[in-house]
Amino acid sequence: MKKNNKDSENPEEKKETNSSQDTQLKWIIGAMVFIALGIFVIFWISNAAKSFDYAGVTFENTKVGSITLYSTVITGFGQNGLPIEYRLNLRNDPRELEIPVRGELNFIKGTPVYFSLDFDSGINECKDLLPIVDFSRFMYAMGFPLISSVTSDELSIQYQKPMADCTNKPGSTVLILSTGNESGIFRDSTNKNCYYLKVSNCEEEKVLERFEVAILAKFTGADIK
Repeated sequence: MKKNNKDSENPEEKKETNSSQDTQLKWIIGAMVFIALGIFVIFWISNAAKSFDYAGVTFENTKVGSITLYSTVITGFGQNGLPIEYRLNLRNDPRELEIPVRGELNFIKGTPVYFSLDFDSGINECKDLLPIVDFSRFMYAMGFPLISSVTSDELSIQYQKPMADCTNKPGSTVLILSTGNESGIFRDSTNKNCYYLKVSNCEEEKVLERFEVAILAKFTGADIK
């Protein structure tokens, strides 16, 4: 009678075969673990590269279509005065905004904040209104709703807006948006609660976003110089 090949297999050969299979299995498992760790590390590095700390908050770099946004979530206030989470989306990297901020920021709590447009300077020729809308939302979330105003009596009559400048609203914070040879944010030398937001080459988006970041830094105690 012919013996079965399996029955005739040498026990030593079986042992070697099993050992070889165990070794192969260990290599396969090890390779899978290595690949999984590699994917995790790449994913972690990728996510870490998309976030950074600045002005006392953490920003995330996100893509919306072809637009890159630098976003952070802050605690703001809703229309009912209750705390809400407000998502601030910047279109410029806050670390690269080289707009000078001269003078300490100080807003008077419980009083109006006038956002005054200096049409006489030609600021109305800058047609991009989105940065102004975004800035208004940000200030509202920070607890400082804006009152739209203008910088002269003539403009006040023409546009039916209150007139506000650095001389006639001593008990309130006044922000004056106007054009200038150099973009920058400057506190008035006489009225410490009045600020000029100077815009060169219609880069009001950069000026207002820089101002938003400076306000965040003021409230978090961070240094952005």
